[in-house]
Amino acid sequence: MTRSLEGYIPTPLRRKLGLPAPAARVSGVLSDRIDSSAGNGACWPWLGPLDRYGYGVVTRTGRAHRLAWQEHHGRKLSRDEVVRHSCDNPCCCNPAHLVVCTQADNIDDRVQKERSAKGQTNGRAKLTATKAREIYKSGVAPSVMAERYGIDESTVRGIRTGKTWGWATRDIPK
Repeated sequence: MTRSLEGYIPTPLRRKLGLPAPAARVSGVLSDRIDSSAGNGACWPWLGPLDRYGYGVVTRTGRAHRLAWQEHHGRKLSRDEVVRHSCDNPCCCNPAHLVVCTQADNIDDRVQKERSAKGQTNGRAKLTATKAREIYKSGVAPSVMAERYGIDESTVRGIRTGKTWGWATRDIPK
């Protein structure tokens, strides 16, 4: 099945020209499991099962938002294409909120929006921001600080150079 591109205007050009976005729609098998009642601008939550990260799951075929994008646009995605949520709502299936990108783009978006685990929010962290600041300000040898906090000397050096925990120490004068 080939689709005609006559009258098609890409979304970035639509925005530049001030044109409204085309009405989002999902039809077929997914439509009865997506709540689109809030309208085109709102999130459309997946009503089926969710995985432990909050993404909608369609048994044996993948994540609901990826399938919703494919159904809406009428094409299959390749394995290296990722569907990112511009709304940051993992259960959303509104095609207007879904953007195809690479995994690197997806990670960059997460970092830019400060949704990455950093510091003590990282489950493997041995330090807190307070302890990182103490290490940063301390003139004590890295080996001593490493032993005191149960970390590696390279971590102490990373903190002192701003390579790690820089977000917590950047406002501290040397």
